[in-house]
Amino acid sequence: MSDIVEIKEIDIIHLICEALNESYNYTPVHPRKIWNCVLTLVKEDGEYTCLIAKTENGEVLIQIEWGWHFRELRSDKIGMILEQYLNNAKINPGQKKSNKA
Repeated sequence: MSDIVEIKEIDIIHLICEALNESYNYTPVHPRKIWNCVLTLVKEDGEYTCLIAKTENGEVLIQIEWGWHFRELRSDKIGMILEQYLNNAKINPGQKKSNKA
């Protein structure tokens, strides 16, 4: 199951961009993932998408693909930002949202 969560709060968007800018090259050794998401940043010049996954040992990995160029990065900070945002918004990843009262 998947949910689409739209983040419009500019301060959260700035934190996410800051965490992406601070990420560094990383080569994990077959980690087991406990959650993942697709992050799409929408800018005036287009959309930029990456896969973000948190592993059992707490690492947060970012996979970015630009055409044939593929990079794997690490930023534990972005995992904290996304988890905190979802917790504050009372959204549980993997649970289907309902509009019923």
